[in-house]
Formats: sequence, structure tokens, C-alpha cells
Amino acid sequence: MAGLGLLIVVAALCCGAQAIGYYTIVAPRVLRPNTEYHVAVSTLGVSEPTTVVVAVGGKQDSGGTFRTSQFVTVEPYVSRIVKLEIGDVGPGSYNLTAEGSGGMNFINSTELEYIHKSYSVFIQTDKAIYKPGHKVQFRAVVLNSHLKPSVTAALDIHITDGKGNRVKQWNRALTTRGVFSGELELSKNPVLGDWNITVNVLDQEFHKGFHVAEYVLPKFEVIVDVPKHATFKDSKVVATIRSKYTYGRPVKGVF
Repeated sequence: MAGLGLLIVVAALCCGAQAIGYYTIVAPRVLRPNTEYHVAVSTLGVSEPTTVVVAVGGKQDSGGTFRTSQFVTVEPYVSRIVKLEIGDVGPGSYNLTAEGSGGMNFINSTELEYIHKSYSVFIQTDKAIYKPGHKVQFRAVVLNSHLKPSVTAALDIHITDGKGNRVKQWNRALTTRGVFSGELELSKNPVLGDWNITVNVLDQEFHKGFHVAEYVLPKFEVIVDVPKHATFKDSKVVATIRSKYTYGRPVKGVF
């Protein structure tokens, strides 16, 4: 389950002379800032409700401490979801702690993995290759950790040319329903090569490249016609190869 990013705790406790109770805790193994952290708690094999206090806390590398907690009453054979608001916490060492009392007494603490990434940005351009004088149109789609459009974070965006020169930038740009749209008019004599769009959101950088080149019309094209379907029973697959110049005249060749 570690590959799915889940942390699962299953434990058995003796609750009486003959009874054995079980509790399970399911939560993400990864802790991200500015997210809502969900923990599922359930108990089995007990006859009374259990009060469970769930907390996430630890020490930040900057020297401060962080802790958020919430309690929930868990009926036997029923799962309850605890939602913890994780604010703008920095890198550090954090633990998930669950403590039960009443129907079952237990305490369990497990280390969490901190990952700074709390947003994903997908950058799209209207074309992959541009000629001098063309207009570059692009958009950046910002998603939060739940893959929903984010409208809370401002963006810092800049475009660099093939030599790394910054040619245009947008500071503290706001999105419309999680989408920012921009454009850049290329000059008649731009720097040719690989250009780059960089989007920064909360110190996380995302990149998208595109190419600027003088377009040269190809001298000829080659078309290969093959059957849409073929099976292993066919001993041969027949293909037709055609080639012609851009002005329509066939290209002579040999096989």
C-alpha cells in the first residue's frame, strides 16, 4: 500500500478477559502544506464507543512547532473520517498520532513524509513550433492537491528565449477559475531555438518548452498506405509507398 501513498495501521488489543478488540487507522503517508488531511478510524470487537483523538504535529526545520488535532467518537464496526486542516507549514519532521479511550484504550504514532508540492500546473501552447512574427498563445491550469482548479494562489510567469534572455513576465498574476491565459508576439527577427515558459506558484516551478525556427517547406513527402487490420495468419502484409514533390509531381526512385 505504500505505493498508493496510504498509511494503514491495524492493531489488536485485549479489552477484557476473553475479548480482543481491533482498531484500524487509514491515512495518507504524505503530508502537504495548505491541504485537508483525512484520517479514517474504525474499531471492531468492542461493545462500547471509543473516543479517538487524532493529531498531526512536529517540529519545523525553521525552528517552530506545528500541531492540529480533532477528536471523534467511533461506534463499534463503524468508520469515521477525521478532517485536519494543514496550513502553510514548512519542511520538518511530522507525525500522525491517534489515541483512543473508552471502549478501547490505545495510542499510536507514525512518522509522515513531508512533500512541499501542494499545487500542480499544466502549461499548454497552441502550437509546438512558431515562426518569426507569430503570436505565442498559452494557458496555465493550476490544480490543488485534490486535482481541483485553484483560484487562491497568484502566479509569477516569465518567458525566456533560446539564449535564456527573459523577454516577458507577469508578476502576481491571478487566475480565472484556476486558468491563466497569456500571449507573446514574436518579433520579425527573434532568437531562434528552444524557448521556455516558467510558472512559479508558492516557490514551485513548472516549465513548458516550445521551438522558434525559420520554417522551410519540405521538398517532398512520403505516404505509406498499409491495411487497417492484420493478423498473425497473414503471411504477408502489402504496403503501398507513394512519394511526391510539394508541387504535385511524383518522385522517381527505386526499391
